[in-house]
Amino acid sequence: MKLTTLVTATLLTLTLGVAGVALTPATTGQGKAKTTLKTFPKQLRGTWYADAGKIDGYHYYNGVRFTAKQFYFQANVTKNFVGFPLHAHKLPFTGTKKGHLGWAYATKHHGLVKVAPWNRNVTLPLAGYYRKTTTKIKGHKVTVVQEVSANKKHVNYQYYATKKLARQFAKH
Repeated sequence: MKLTTLVTATLLTLTLGVAGVALTPATTGQGKAKTTLKTFPKQLRGTWYADAGKIDGYHYYNGVRFTAKQFYFQANVTKNFVGFPLHAHKLPFTGTKKGHLGWAYATKHHGLVKVAPWNRNVTLPLAGYYRKTTTKIKGHKVTVVQEVSANKKHVNYQYYATKKLARQFAKH
């Protein structure tokens, strides 16, 4: 009798234990991000160019450069890149921190990386939503970085890996 009771109790404990594990919700997904990005994604890193046109026989370019912890831009007819260090901040972040005029922050959402100035009183000319993609232009597959609208429906700028490619595909 004692052996039967012991076996029954053991089976009951194992059955409830397995059922309890099966009923426990799985936690395989990642939670919502708690801070802004500490580094830019590796796929975006590098220097990317867009043809800004020809003035007096010379081509000018807009450009963006992503390093691990810095966002650079080259706008209109300047030849030098201007850098904004990337700083992480606890979310939600409204961008209202005073001071630190030359800082930027970034967040990632639905495949887009949003780059914005730390302080809303500062203008970051090429701030926006960025993604790296492959597109077909004039029968060629070309890897580009696009600056798009938040809903991904409109491409504002398309940047190429080299100035030569930017010049070649500027008038597509």
